[in-house]
Amino acid sequence: MNENASPATAHRATGLGRFIRPWALLAGLCGPLVSPGSSPAGEVALMPTRLHVSIPPGQDYTHVLQVTYGKDGPADTAPVRLVLTAEDWDQSIDGNMTFTRTDPTEESARPWLVLSPTEQEFVPGESGDVRVSIMVPEDAVPGEYRCALILQPRVPYRALREGEKRLDVRLRLSTVIYVEVPPVRAEADLVGLDVVAGEKGWVIHSTITNSGQAHLRLTDEYEVYDLSGLAPTDPNLDAPLVVRGDAAEAGIVLPAHDRYFDRPFEDFSLYPGTFRLVYRVDTGRELPLLVGEKVFEIPEPMPAVATDVAP
Repeated sequence: MNENASPATAHRATGLGRFIRPWALLAGLCGPLVSPGSSPAGEVALMPTRLHVSIPPGQDYTHVLQVTYGKDGPADTAPVRLVLTAEDWDQSIDGNMTFTRTDPTEESARPWLVLSPTEQEFVPGESGDVRVSIMVPEDAVPGEYRCALILQPRVPYRALREGEKRLDVRLRLSTVIYVEVPPVRAEADLVGLDVVAGEKGWVIHSTITNSGQAHLRLTDEYEVYDLSGLAPTDPNLDAPLVVRGDAAEAGIVLPAHDRYFDRPFEDFSLYPGTFRLVYRVDTGRELPLLVGEKVFEIPEPMPAVATDVAP
């Protein structure tokens, strides 16, 4: 495969992943990772943290990931052996990600991956490359497939002594991979919009459904108008604007998934009254903006209630 003559029709690779000084924690829980007299080194970085490619059936694409092992000073001498594996991943309605190493799902790109090398030893201050090749079968069904590359240190084996208990902990970095097999269809809808009380004030609570074949990377914005003293049902009213939220990245919604988002009102505490929210979402695809409106009330604060206190 020639990475300089890739047939991929689109490619986006972004982000930087790091885990910082995990070795002291690992040494305490899993036994020594370094030899006596050596010092744990700096952070490990994996670049990029996101890879998004479009590959037609029967074609392939190769990308080179970079792994860097930092060096904080001349005392940093301890080598580390890093292992790269592939897992499936999913996302819940609240945005939490889960990773699994069970049998690949129908949406998994794991069977299409070839990684080289899958294990390397690094000394502080050293960098290395990992070739990630994605080979799409000729009979691949159009749609989006995904997986994740997981980078973690190999914990040296140490047999348990009699009566000993041990907790093995490994910190992990990931590069999430999206593989689009064209043509893919994009479709989305704003199915829920409300203003609710959050832990630190009022927030916009929106729900997006993705009924298309590719993930959406959302950006949202909003305005709030004061309807106090006006008829909230009049569509032509000229209400004063009280707060505007500029466009900001909200997150992703996977195909065939719903996702809710909570966006606080920035630097603004709504006072009691009647308001109209105008909320817009850009899906990151060639789709019209998703637009929703909501008239809502901010109630008067509850008055303090005096109670009799015994002397």
